[in-house]
Order: sequence, then structure tokens, then C-alpha cells
Amino acid sequence: MAKTSKPSPEPQPDASFEESLARLENLVEELESGDLSLEEGVARYREGVGLLQALREELGQAEAQVEELSEVLNRTLAELEGEEDGGDEDGA
Repeated sequence: MAKTSKPSPEPQPDASFEESLARLENLVEELESGDLSLEEGVARYREGVGLLQALREELGQAEAQVEELSEVLNRTLAELEGEEDGGDEDGA
């Protein structure tokens, strides 16, 4: 027997990654419970797919930033090591 529940809220574009992930986990629990009507289940599934896409995009952007920062760090370290190596040659 399907329970009646209020309509699911629209995804919030200003929600944090963690808030969106928690909402997605909640949607999965609701779907797995089997207590939703067909219409409610489809609506929750649709919302979950939208959240999943947004989360993947945000995660991809974060990974790209980390890669870029790692490259900058590696270049800076290489430059510092080059400066140190240059200083050793003068003292040898």
C-alpha cells in the first residue's frame, strides 16, 4: 500500500555538495522503501537523476581544480629545486 506524501521539493541550485548528496541519499531510501506511489516514485527518481548529474559535474570541476593546483605546486617545487641545485654548483 503506497503512502501519501507531500511532493518532493525542487533541487536547490545554491545547495552545497554535501546537502545535495544527503538529499540524493534520502531519495534512494524513499525509493527503496517501496512506500511511494508510482507517480511519487517517478518524481523522486527524476529528482535523483538531476541531483546525480549536478553532483558529478561539481565533482569533476573540483577534480580539475585539484589537478591544476597540483601542477602549479609541482612546477613551483621544481623551480625551487633548480634554484637549490644552482646554489650548490657555485659552492662546490
